[in-house]
Amino acid sequence: MDWFAHMKLANDERNSMLWWWPRVKDVVAARQPATEIVEVIDDEAYALLDGEGAVFTKRCDPLFRAAIAKVGGYPCFMRADRASAKHSWESAPFLPDGDALWQHVRSLIDENICFDLMVRALAFRQFLELDTLFKAFRGLPIAAERRYFVRDGELECHHSYWVEEVVAQDNPSANDWREQLAKLNTEEPDEVALLTQQARALAEVLPGYWSLDFARDVGGAWWFIDAALGEV
Repeated sequence: MDWFAHMKLANDERNSMLWWWPRVKDVVAARQPATEIVEVIDDEAYALLDGEGAVFTKRCDPLFRAAIAKVGGYPCFMRADRASAKHSWESAPFLPDGDALWQHVRSLIDENICFDLMVRALAFRQFLELDTLFKAFRGLPIAAERRYFVRDGELECHHSYWVEEVVAQDNPSANDWREQLAKLNTEEPDEVALLTQQARALAEVLPGYWSLDFARDVGGAWWFIDAALGEV
């Protein structure tokens, strides 16, 4: 697939949380973080990067802060409707407190625009204390995460999310990170059975080809955290 075809799919309305979140949020088989979505006017959002975002800021500030309060307050996880920019963890999706809100909103929008992704909404999500052992990618905690692929209601395959060769490119914080990653990436039979059940339940409301992401918290519970068109 060439770059233009890939970005066309990435900007497909189905790849936006505005499309898939309403369909999955009531799937009780899959534990999901509390989520509040605030739609934005893309031209206003883009103007924010040019120092002309006064209208956007005035209109959205109370909406954003109300959404954050509804999902549990700070810290909070923030993403755009098509991507989270989590590889810029400390400057974009991770909101430690209210003072950081608008600096991080700007960074998040900027990251999405740099990848030619339209921004039609911001999603504020309950912060999950994940099972992490080290950091990479500018402070991103590397956790036990899995990706399951489903097509037309059927499970095709599954694997650990973090690939060793990719993590190696960005200065992992622990000297023994390879051993730690191997622990995080170990798929246990009970886990596979549970996530297979959850993936199939989610596939019932997501027709077509999808990737479904899950993460394990510090208490050992698995959470469904993201979806995207399988080709993307």
